[in-house]
Amino acid sequence: MNHGLPSPPSKPSRRRFLAALGVAGIALGLGVRMVGYRRFMRWKGSVLRGWEAEVVAAAAEVLLDERGTGAAPVGPSPEKIARNVDRYLLWLPPHLVREIHGLMVLLEQGTLLHLRARRFTRLSPPARSEHLERLRSGGRGWRLLYLGIRDLCMIGCYQERGAWEAIGYHGPLIEPPADAQPGTYGWAQPPSHYDRLVAPEGDDPPRATR
Repeated sequence: MNHGLPSPPSKPSRRRFLAALGVAGIALGLGVRMVGYRRFMRWKGSVLRGWEAEVVAAAAEVLLDERGTGAAPVGPSPEKIARNVDRYLLWLPPHLVREIHGLMVLLEQGTLLHLRARRFTRLSPPARSEHLERLRSGGRGWRLLYLGIRDLCMIGCYQERGAWEAIGYHGPLIEPPADAQPGTYGWAQPPSHYDRLVAPEGDDPPRATR
């Protein structure tokens, strides 16, 4: 049995020390970068957190702006777009919702990987647009991130009638008559094939022909 003096602990390598220091710095940085959200102070979403709603709004302002003014098309406001996205996410399965939460983190904090000190929601509109363009033209993973937030913004925007003109959409091709009875969800319900067989009140129903 060896009763000699214990050998001194080996000194950590410089590389390991720098790596640990870097991880600690990133953790501290992320902690600072996850506070200070004030745009939607009264946000009460069903799926999106308040800071995630700000990410959607900040992305919509540059993705849906054709005039370069940092404003969404005439119609829904950035907050309305975020609320529409929040309502849309209610219908997604849990595993897809988790992916959306991950997408929000990567978009908001991924500016670090492009050597930007500010998080996405704190960038100016031109800087946000440039960052999204870098994602779009990057590798497959970055492009999927871009496509994900782009599609969510479009879903949130074009749910609103006020935004249809921007894409030349004039509404549903078939609209029920104004006096149609409301359907299950309160919307006007168009006549069905069965309705044609219903006789007016006081009359006998039409006989089926052979």
